[in-house]
Amino acid sequence: MKFLIIDTTKLSAFIVAKNGNKNYIKIIPETKKHSEELLNSVNDLVAETGLELSDFDAIGAITGPGSFTGIRIGMSTVKAFVCAHGFNIMQANLFEVVAKTINEGTVILKNTNATCYMAVIKKGKVASESIVDYDNLQNVIYKNVYYIAEEHLDEQLSYINLNKIDNYPNIICEYFEEQFNNNNFVDINSFCPYYMQLSQAERELKDKQNDK
Repeated sequence: MKFLIIDTTKLSAFIVAKNGNKNYIKIIPETKKHSEELLNSVNDLVAETGLELSDFDAIGAITGPGSFTGIRIGMSTVKAFVCAHGFNIMQANLFEVVAKTINEGTVILKNTNATCYMAVIKKGKVASESIVDYDNLQNVIYKNVYYIAEEHLDEQLSYINLNKIDNYPNIICEYFEEQFNNNNFVDINSFCPYYMQLSQAERELKDKQNDK
């Protein structure tokens, strides 16, 4: 089993690889631009596995929610690799990936300085998703609240009792290992970004159209 997964949807980018029973992890910190660091980081991680990129059986990405630019960077890179090597493709949104680990609770992900993406997890599955104002978060949370450690939301939401997901890269590997074993692959035309809202440019255009 050999696969490579890219997640550039968040402040920090995550690249994970699986070769047999071993996980390989590379994190691009938020202080560096994903667009500039991604290919070099992929090359470094692939070298750590002892494989060539062409040796992998599948490649995939976290398709959202998150940064519009980040989503496009990761997915474009995956598509380029698929076109070059003909890999099987896997995809998932972040909430699907962490749902089994959380089992019951609320997962939040930074959106803007005023809002976050939120998912309610029940019995290991995503029950609902929404975009919530930080000021209103306490009124809509379900059980315990979780966030990915690298997002630093504990600094912004110190008034809420938050639980860190501090092993996110290994959770990615575990999730996609199951997808791989179940042959849950998609074709390149079905490999699509997962947006929970319109982009800023789309919102501005819509506002202009409504004003006419």
